[in-house]
Amino acid sequence: MNMYMTQEEMDIEKKECDDAMREHDKAAMINYIKILRRVKKRVSASWYKSILDFIDDGEYNYDFSITDKPVGDRQKESGTRFGFVYVYQTSGGCPDGDDWYGEMSIPIRGGLYLHYHYSN
Repeated sequence: MNMYMTQEEMDIEKKECDDAMREHDKAAMINYIKILRRVKKRVSASWYKSILDFIDDGEYNYDFSITDKPVGDRQKESGTRFGFVYVYQTSGGCPDGDDWYGEMSIPIRGGLYLHYHYSN
């Protein structure tokens, strides 16, 4: 039992946190949809599908934007329509090395990039 909060206070706090997370997730989804609509206007249907497939391969992707400068090092991505991405990746410090996070920039033509953060 928590010595500092009653069960009722903890329930209220949990509900407030849950509500805030739902609002955050809703705003993130709205942004994701808006950004992908902008990307879709700039690329061919097959390029767009390749981007969606690439994003879907990730475990947790978030904070999408369109930028004019890529982040990270260029990396070949065979099997995609765009052919390469820019990646900045670092380890999360897990002893077995099986956790990572970073940023990804995918070219979308016209000198622009779909940019997002990811983690496993």
